[in-house]
Amino acid sequence: MLHLEYIYDIKSVDRYLDRWSVEIAQFQSKTKELWEWKETVKVGMMVDANDKSVWNKSTILDIKDNQLGPDRIVKMAFIGYRIYVENGNKSDDKGSFEGWSSKFDEWVPIYSPRIQPFFTKTQKGVQDDLDLDEELDNLQQPEEGFVRVYAVPRIRKCISSVFLHLINLFGNKGGFDLILQTLAKTEGSTEVNNDDSNNVEDLNLNIMANIV
Repeated sequence: MLHLEYIYDIKSVDRYLDRWSVEIAQFQSKTKELWEWKETVKVGMMVDANDKSVWNKSTILDIKDNQLGPDRIVKMAFIGYRIYVENGNKSDDKGSFEGWSSKFDEWVPIYSPRIQPFFTKTQKGVQDDLDLDEELDNLQQPEEGFVRVYAVPRIRKCISSVFLHLINLFGNKGGFDLILQTLAKTEGSTEVNNDDSNNVEDLNLNIMANIV
């Protein structure tokens, strides 16, 4: 048996393996490219991080060296299981984001297999969602009394049947067409003074409000 020390990871992952185990390979034959990438990890970088067997799009919030012994220093990354985007559905002091709040942030060794390049582990779930969305598009039929579908469910975005019904009702009553016609008329009016412009804007808003 071989006692393996994962010198860049915490001690609890050290273990014994048979020397003929398929989990042992020649040095750097399986890890070279990944380790080279991990040397580039820095604060603010987006990564894929694993939490309780689930891969999450995540952000490196901080990095530190953790002294575990006289000859063992482990570089740690403070993982936020979220990414900051312009139109995120949540927000904190760093901005709007998608994912989990700071309550779930944790320190993870950078060289742990739990940290991987961005979109290499989470992409499969995204592609599955896109495939399912396409299937839903093909299956979606107009509701009874409607002639066209204007809104379809989107996984992780909106699956509310009430909201989708209202959007489809709005479209089938001519709401979207009327909005486009109103905007076209407004843009076509080149000689409009300020008072007339305000009246047109108020009229447009009233029309849209009545339709809704």
